[in-house]
Amino acid sequence: MSDHDPSRIRGSGRNRAVFDSVDLVGSYNPDGGLTPAEDRLIGAWVPPEPDVLDLGVGTGRTTPALRSIAGTYVGLDFAPAMIAAARRAHPGADLRVGDAAELSGFEDASIDFVLFSYNGIDYIHPAQRRAAALAEIRRVLRPDGVVVLSSHNPRAIFVRVEPARGEPAWRAVAKSAVATSRAATALLRSRAFWRGAGTAIDRFHPLMTAYATPARFRDELTAAGFEVREMIGGGHPRPLRTFTSPWTYVAATRSR
Repeated sequence: MSDHDPSRIRGSGRNRAVFDSVDLVGSYNPDGGLTPAEDRLIGAWVPPEPDVLDLGVGTGRTTPALRSIAGTYVGLDFAPAMIAAARRAHPGADLRVGDAAELSGFEDASIDFVLFSYNGIDYIHPAQRRAAALAEIRRVLRPDGVVVLSSHNPRAIFVRVEPARGEPAWRAVAKSAVATSRAATALLRSRAFWRGAGTAIDRFHPLMTAYATPARFRDELTAAGFEVREMIGGGHPRPLRTFTSPWTYVAATRSR
């Protein structure tokens, strides 16, 4: 299997240009490791020594952790600059430029575990390509294979900022109030908030982003032929809440 030619990656447009930017590439930590939510779901649902496909690998944050448990490992990202940074950080890892909506380099039922981290599915546009990515993930998964992925929640208007070490509690409360005000201002005026799903420009990076409440995300995955096994909040171990969890993490398998 070889790299996709970047010129063949269709429909990426604005988002691909942002992900290829020096500023955004530099903001990603290639040694950050798994998030607590990812660690929880992988530990609970992924079989030993899986064949792993790491979608939206970015600069390789998840690469060391997944390589350490994998039988085989491939990391894929549609931004060449991200993959170049990942290869520098993790020499020897199988890291490729490719499109999650067109996994033609991977055979049917050849993968045990797919991770699509950091809400990567939300940056695939238009909706037909997002659906194609879910169909491709389902195609390459073995019958008992697992996918872990996450999505932005459009109704997470309440933000909790944890206090830094040595910081007085009142300061964290003040930061939480400011962050909540900003989130509410941005989300309450979006159609996604009122409809439960939709697209908008991310308020932190100029990325076209899809949003779905936990319930709408579950419905989307079910319609795409997956069975949701576990759903947790991005702030795990805090519980998943519609109005406080900014991201929804899911472990799912192919429906039989």
